[in-house]
Amino acid sequence: MEKGFLARKKWDCTVALSNENRFVSEIEDLVENFEYLEDWEDRYRYIIEMGDKVESLPEKYKTDQYKVNGCLSQVWFTARKENEKFIFIADSDAKIVKGLIAVLLLIYNHKTKEEIQNINLEDYFKRLGLEGHISMNRRNGFFAMVERIKKLAGSEHDESASTNTKNISSY
Repeated sequence: MEKGFLARKKWDCTVALSNENRFVSEIEDLVENFEYLEDWEDRYRYIIEMGDKVESLPEKYKTDQYKVNGCLSQVWFTARKENEKFIFIADSDAKIVKGLIAVLLLIYNHKTKEEIQNINLEDYFKRLGLEGHISMNRRNGFFAMVERIKKLAGSEHDESASTNTKNISSY
C-alpha cells in the first residue's frame, strides 16, 4: 500500500502543475480531498506533501530580486509566459509555505493575465477552510505571494527577451 495522503486520493500535484489539460478540475479535487481529511493536522500534512511535489526553484533565482516581501519565511517567485499564459515557479525555506505555494500554483498556473487578475482567491481560501486554520502572519504571507503573482502577470516583458525587466524570467 502506498504511503502518504497524496497516495490515498486522486490528486497528484506534479500532474496538476505541469499538465494544462487537467488543470481546470484540479482545484475541485483539492477541495474534495480537504473535505475527505477530517482534522487539520491531516490537512497540514497534506499541504506539506503537496509542497514536496513542487519543483524546486533553481538557486540562481533565490535572490532579493525574486524574493516575496511580507512573508516570515523566505519565498521566491518567478514566471515565464507561454502562449499568453503564465507558468509560475516558486520556492520557500518552510515546508508548510511550500505547500501553500503548491495551492497557489494550482490556482494560477496556465492562466492569462486577465484570468489571473479576475481570480477570486478569497473564495478558494474559504472553500479550503484556510482562513480559520493558518496564523495571521501566514495569511499575510499567503496574500503577499498572490500580490507577487499578480505583479508578475501584470508585467509586459519577459526577461528572456529583455534584460531591463526584473519581473518575468525564463527558467
